[in-house]
Amino acid sequence: CAITGNGTEEEIETLGQCGKNYGIALQIRNDLTNLIPEEVLQIDGRSQALARTSYEDTKKGIWTYPNIHAISIGDKNTDRIIRSALGRRDISDRELIELTSTLLNSGSIDATIGLMEEYKNRASNIIEQMRESEVKYYFLRLLELLENIREYVNGFRERFQIK
Repeated sequence: CAITGNGTEEEIETLGQCGKNYGIALQIRNDLTNLIPEEVLQIDGRSQALARTSYEDTKKGIWTYPNIHAISIGDKNTDRIIRSALGRRDISDRELIELTSTLLNSGSIDATIGLMEEYKNRASNIIEQMRESEVKYYFLRLLELLENIREYVNGFRERFQIK
């Protein structure tokens, strides 16, 4: 936006940093969304998240922050559950639910939400320094949309009776 709007070098750099932080926050949110079953992501039969297949990263064997955080805690059972799930295309729905439940119970999902919020807040702090405008308003609204991951996690807890 700053480049096409003939912004100064400082404006280009500032918005670049904002975009970088927003992009990282969005990727972290996507990693979390991937750990929620599709039926929890749907309202009135329509997905409220980006069009993705649940557990796609897990089935492809992709290590995301929630998994890395949980492994770093050092609990052998958590480690076993994660390692047995990653890279298995034939994994059962029950095992996938167990994976998300384990990540929730270990505190790794909350830690991942916290990391997402750090990047979101960095982007927000940059935007807050902008002059009042429609662009500023819409940037801030865009950042608020990241928060719906909490609804999905709570929906998972309710659906599968996780405390």
